[in-house]
Amino acid sequence: MKIVGIVLAALMLLGSAFVGAAGSSKSMDLSYEIGAAAEVLTEAQMEEAGLPSAKRLKFGGLVGIVAALGALALLLATFAKRDKVFLMAGATMAFCVLAILLYPSVDVGPTEGMAPRTQAIVALLMAAIGAGGAVLAKSASKTVSR
Repeated sequence: MKIVGIVLAALMLLGSAFVGAAGSSKSMDLSYEIGAAAEVLTEAQMEEAGLPSAKRLKFGGLVGIVAALGALALLLATFAKRDKVFLMAGATMAFCVLAILLYPSVDVGPTEGMAPRTQAIVALLMAAIGAGGAVLAKSASKTVSR
């Protein structure tokens, strides 16, 4: 079971980090584009167009990159600091949920791929499976060492 846990943790946490970083990058890019549009448009025109706040997108992007780094840290903790796995898993999941809540619903267009919020949801699901694998690897190593 330890091998299954390690494989699940490695694949899912690496995938979560990649998807989370991609969502963060897209959020930052959108914030710069919206910031440029905010210089030209008035507040009422921005609300009418349904454009979210550039600051919220930037802050969401920062939280998203912290969640991606948390997924990588959890992967390292799976191998190195087995006693910190539960703490790291909780922190990673909390940052993923916070990123989901911070990202506004943005229509990125048909050729731009997933919106940042959708990417954060996928990153959360992958991180949850990866955290389960990390916990499985941790618990399997305890039972073997007895």
